[in-house]
Amino acid sequence: MIVCGYVKVLLLPTRAKAPGVRPSSNHGAILYYSRQYDRAIAQCRAVLDMDPNFPRARFFLFVAYVQEGRFVEALEEIGRDQGPDNVLWIWANKAYLYSRWGRSAEAEHALRKFEPLALELHSYRAPWTLIAYVNAGRKDQAIALLKQAYSEHSNVLTSLKVDAMYDPLRGDPRFQQLLRLMNFPE
Repeated sequence: MIVCGYVKVLLLPTRAKAPGVRPSSNHGAILYYSRQYDRAIAQCRAVLDMDPNFPRARFFLFVAYVQEGRFVEALEEIGRDQGPDNVLWIWANKAYLYSRWGRSAEAEHALRKFEPLALELHSYRAPWTLIAYVNAGRKDQAIALLKQAYSEHSNVLTSLKVDAMYDPLRGDPRFQQLLRLMNFPE
């Protein structure tokens, strides 16, 4: 099973109707990972102008908004992603967003909604679990999921070194050990 929302979005079948949507979305992801959030936002918006339902662009727009501290806009993006197939994704993103926003009561509420659904749907190790835990102060659980992903050779770890979502874990020696195990180039 996949462990990161980024990968979940990558694996969704493309619904691109306009030429250039996928490469443009990739460019938005590269801008996000290089921490050029304002440019990533502009790029993702351009993709969504071509195809309003392109999930990868919507995801990177959401996380770029969060990194920029544009929490109201990030919350609006979650609201655009409604649907029965997205319930876990929505609650995980809300936990992540509210944690970053400093609204701990709402973050805990989102986690309380998320956790029983994840268990019920056998998705406890899914990508959205990591998103929910990383910034919600549940470092032990997030590190355990990352270690499990490493042991399973999950491709979720490919963005571990650069994704700002993992910044709260960077000072943890267990996270640093995992980075060394991944043998990323310097």
